[in-house]
Amino acid sequence: MRGSWMKAMAVFMGVAAFSGASPADLGVGGRLEPFALQDQRSQQHRVDESTRLLLFSRDKGLAKMAFHVLDQKGGTYLSDRRACMILDISAMPGVITWAIAKPRMRRHPFPLLLDAGPGPTKNLPTQDKKLTLVYLNRLSVEQIAYVANEAELEKALQGLKP
Repeated sequence: MRGSWMKAMAVFMGVAAFSGASPADLGVGGRLEPFALQDQRSQQHRVDESTRLLLFSRDKGLAKMAFHVLDQKGGTYLSDRRACMILDISAMPGVITWAIAKPRMRRHPFPLLLDAGPGPTKNLPTQDKKLTLVYLNRLSVEQIAYVANEAELEKALQGLKP
């Protein structure tokens, strides 16, 4: 009996170790801890109690869609509204980030906070082929929305006042 119990525990521990299980994604009512990330120009930015909106992506195509919308709004559009664009670039090899991605990102006039982690963005929720919008009130999550295209992003940004 003891042997079979030990085998069951070993199997369970192995499954848990390799299942990719992680802490639950952040949800409405959850709270972010303040954090800081560097942007594409190696400048430090903080996500803190004054931050009202996070635009977040792990997907290059979605990031490009957001860049197209935000490039038309100017360099201070996000900061004026206490919002920030965050990219999870943890899957990107460091040499590619340094030699290709960051120089290309510098063309954008607004800060792009880069999580080369996995770091503070690891529990931010995502949906396939959608940009995540996390609306905050003093780091408490009030709403999470997902947008799939430029029109949806434009509409979501209309309600964001300086």
